[in-house]
Amino acid sequence: MAIFDLGVSAESLGLGDLSRELAGSQYPGGHMLGSILDYPNEAAGASQEIQYTRVYLHGGDSISKLAYYYSGNGSVARLVRLGLYAQANPQATDGIPVSRIAQTNIADTDGTVQQFRELLLTNAATGGTGGTPTPLLVPVSGYYWLAFVTDNGVAKYAVTPLVRANFAPVRRETTTGVTLPAAAGALANPASAIVFSAAVQA
Repeated sequence: MAIFDLGVSAESLGLGDLSRELAGSQYPGGHMLGSILDYPNEAAGASQEIQYTRVYLHGGDSISKLAYYYSGNGSVARLVRLGLYAQANPQATDGIPVSRIAQTNIADTDGTVQQFRELLLTNAATGGTGGTPTPLLVPVSGYYWLAFVTDNGVAKYAVTPLVRANFAPVRRETTTGVTLPAAAGALANPASAIVFSAAVQA
């Protein structure tokens, strides 16, 4: 599995052919942990548990949406939400998610299965479906953390195979419903499958 994001591109290293090959394994316009080829399985997300996955973003980029892949077993009563968190030091390779800087509205998982879904970033500070679409201008280049949370253990998503504990740049914490706190709390990195999510440039 290639679930590391080093923050450099193959093009920047002069590896044009490799860059084109890698581009075919990425979500278009997306920043994610690894590539879409790392998420071949489907499974339910952990109920009321926030999954944080580290990505590298470039200062000045405009992030307008966060994406996930819905596989099945959803309904209007089964909800998801995504967000983006900053580190205390964006350059630290051993950093952790600290403060929420963006989030989406709450969305249900009803509708067509087996599809990527994109949720707009909004200025809604708490739960609900309100808020004005508000792209995030990345303040400085560095590491950030995508947050994914669902309120049920039924709806299924694209996931990686099981990843050993304390191995990948992933953190988890419990929450209530699909609440994404202003500040990340008690974090753990147990053995788990990683749910796909991505930050999408405007």
